[in-house]
Amino acid sequence: YLADTAWVPYGTKDPTALKARIHAIVGWLAPQVDVLVVACNTSAALMRNHWPTSLPVLDPITATRQAFATQNRGKLAVLATPNTVASQA
Repeated sequence: YLADTAWVPYGTKDPTALKARIHAIVGWLAPQVDVLVVACNTSAALMRNHWPTSLPVLDPITATRQAFATQNRGKLAVLATPNTVASQA
C-alpha cells in the first residue's frame, strides 16, 4: 500500500511532472507486488495503457468502462478532476 500524501491532490498538478512521479512510484512498487491496483482516477487517466510495468493493472476508469459497456443502462455521470477530464480517458 502506498498513499502519496506528499503530492495530493493529483488532479491539478502538471501532467508531465505527475507522469514522472507515477513512473517512480510504480518502479518502486512493482518488484514488491503481483498486481497493481490504482485507486486514483487522475493516475489512471494520465497513464492509461502506458503503465511502466508488465504487471496487471486494475484501475477505476477501465473498470467503469467495462461495466458500462456490458450493462449499458443509459446515461453515466462522471465526477472528475481537471487532469482526468483533460486526458479524455
